[in-house]
Amino acid sequence: MKTSKRVISLLLSLMLVLGTVAVGGVTASADYHVVDGIRWIYEVLEDGKSVRIAYGTEPADSSLGELSGLITIPDRFQLDDREYTVKEIGDGAFNSTVAYSGITGIKIPASVESIGDRAFQKMTNLTSVSFGEGSALTTIGASAFYECKNLSSIDIPQGVTTIGNYAFYNCQNLESVVIPDNVTSVGSYLFRNCTGLESAVIGKSIAQLEGTFIYCSNLESLIIRSNAVTTFSRYTFYDCSKLTSITIPCNFDKAKFTSDSSYINVTDVGDTFTVQGTSASGTFTYTHNYSEPVWNWDDIEHPTYSTSCADCGDEKAGEADSVTVTHNNPDGAVPGCTEAKASVVIDGETYESTHIAGALEITNYAQLKTFASRVNGGETDLSAKLMNDIDASASETDVWTHIGYCEHDETGKITFDAAFIGTFDGDGHVITGLTCNDSSAEYAGLFGYVDAKSDTAKGTVKNVGLEGGSINGGSYAGGVVGYNNGGT
Repeated sequence: MKTSKRVISLLLSLMLVLGTVAVGGVTASADYHVVDGIRWIYEVLEDGKSVRIAYGTEPADSSLGELSGLITIPDRFQLDDREYTVKEIGDGAFNSTVAYSGITGIKIPASVESIGDRAFQKMTNLTSVSFGEGSALTTIGASAFYECKNLSSIDIPQGVTTIGNYAFYNCQNLESVVIPDNVTSVGSYLFRNCTGLESAVIGKSIAQLEGTFIYCSNLESLIIRSNAVTTFSRYTFYDCSKLTSITIPCNFDKAKFTSDSSYINVTDVGDTFTVQGTSASGTFTYTHNYSEPVWNWDDIEHPTYSTSCADCGDEKAGEADSVTVTHNNPDGAVPGCTEAKASVVIDGETYESTHIAGALEITNYAQLKTFASRVNGGETDLSAKLMNDIDASASETDVWTHIGYCEHDETGKITFDAAFIGTFDGDGHVITGLTCNDSSAEYAGLFGYVDAKSDTAKGTVKNVGLEGGSINGGSYAGGVVGYNNGGT
């Protein structure tokens, strides 16, 4: 295989003299480019702007022997006056137990979108693979890391959607792995014979597991993040003799585990299991789909929360894990109030809340705009008070954003709700020169949309006047309030 690929590369280089060669998505022949002392073999892709790394990469100085240590795949080549983006790592690009046996680490740039079949197969001394920040990778081909026996860590990028058959077969030193939530398809025997694997997480979008963990004899814990898994086949957990913990969604149908397909036997108790053919046994634990917590701020120093699972109704309540209270001049807020921030971790998810006690004191147009941006950013129950008359003539050139608004889909269903439900007290003051000419704004005014969620969550706008200026908008336009849906 190695010899034939080198011959093809040489043939394509000769053919380039005669003209362009088109081979399965490639519009130019294989060639090489030297970066940091490495002679990279590449093929130009159909778009004429990007390249695929092909088999044959080696040191530019042959006297140095084979590649070794950590290598970094470049994200682009500068060829004459043109720049090409490295978008693919081709089939078998580094597939060799001899030529690439000295490589211990590989850095793959964020520009790479696909790793081909057998790309790093049998690189027996490879210990780590890393990806550039914001990686564009979507595909890991079949047997891509086949028998990389010393590979101990790999963080699969979040954008990956497809992983091929045997991609990590016999990676015996791999200890843990997380399949991201965007992965919709994984091939058969993905981690077969990964005897060092101790923990694994299966993302939210995978529907079928085929022989995935066969001979993973040290696998202790597994997390399945979604009900998307419908089928376990080809003895998914055969010889998983140390498996003691499986975490599944609270409404996961455990009948999907059947002994003849998964090798997991669910006991009559229901919350425990055994692994067929071994002495292993363990327990099921459950994750929940908790709703956004409802916070009680009666004691601003010790806020409490309550929530429930949308799938099974399980309820949780308690005090916040952490609270930060800033008095008088909270960061990012208009002076004159107390701001408290609380957070709590529930089932591994962090929930945060911000509460404003007392009214924000507004003395100028800039502070009025700050108030608008905070309400429109989600702090819809924020309250404020005018401390004096406000000159808003700057809005003639500085676009005014109406306080409170909603977005709808084509059926009229609300898709984003930032309607104002706090209290705004003008204290008898006047805002002069407020100007807006935005026909695309469905709700236009000093306040765009004032709402009433309940008797205790009702928008109130009072004691404020407008002079001069003009308001022009879309469906609902007014001076002080564009649209009032039960507020006062």
